[in-house]
Amino acid sequence: LTAIPSLLTCNNQVKEFLNLFSGLVGQGFPEPLFDGIFRLLERRVVGEQHLKLRLGTADNEKEVDAIAFYTSDSDWPKDCEFVKLAYHLDVNEFRGRKTPQLLVNYIEPAFAPPL
Repeated sequence: LTAIPSLLTCNNQVKEFLNLFSGLVGQGFPEPLFDGIFRLLERRVVGEQHLKLRLGTADNEKEVDAIAFYTSDSDWPKDCEFVKLAYHLDVNEFRGRKTPQLLVNYIEPAFAPPL
């Protein structure tokens, strides 16, 4: 998990890593699932039933986008500062721009992790 946030510092390296990484998974090789606790910086509903998240590492050094499909914003406490995620690595392609994002498989409110 500690290597994943450090990968987020350089978009070109992340894109290359994810392109190489995606070639390693497939038939007989399930896509790796990561977990971690992140600071919830922003959340908004997209497409009526998905949450677009802006997450930060616990130390606020790095930020990354995430998407949680079929999740309602009304399910969340208003004062939720941290979330625990199970996620896959992904690339978000929007308007010709590619950026790293986390594809959320599981999400729940969490307490701040020890630094």
